[in-house]
Amino acid sequence: MFSHDKYRAAWRVLNGAIADGLITPDDKRTLVAHSLEVKAAVAHMFDAFREFFWDERNWFGPENAAQAGRPIVVETDAHPDVVARRKPCIVALRAAQRTALPLVGHIAQLTAQIYASVPGTKHALADAGSGASVQPTEPCFAGMRWEVNNGHRVKRAD
Repeated sequence: MFSHDKYRAAWRVLNGAIADGLITPDDKRTLVAHSLEVKAAVAHMFDAFREFFWDERNWFGPENAAQAGRPIVVETDAHPDVVARRKPCIVALRAAQRTALPLVGHIAQLTAQIYASVPGTKHALADAGSGASVQPTEPCFAGMRWEVNNGHRVKRAD
């Protein structure tokens, strides 16, 4: 599970944290179990969206030449039947979000444990579930944020 190259660095960190006694093998098992639940919920969500988007009843027809063949997603008032067929997508999305919360909470707990073990840390991490999971920013970076511009992430000052 999660054996793709992109996960190798994370597994090294996790296994190193276990070897250093920062977290336990049970923590790793819990993390893997939550990850599998999220993976299954996301797969279900993708299936629901795929069914919705490939159903031609949910596409604009030739009467709307500018958007013909594109899925109707936004125009809810004009297409209540499409809204009804879209409901499984929304239900699956919400279920995936709820399934992810225990994983996010567990990661936040492990991160806080490991972060607290680093000598010289000045601040505690905010709870990831609070929506405020950001680390303190050095004054020289204050006001900077990332935005997407033509598919590229660029820094911009407020």
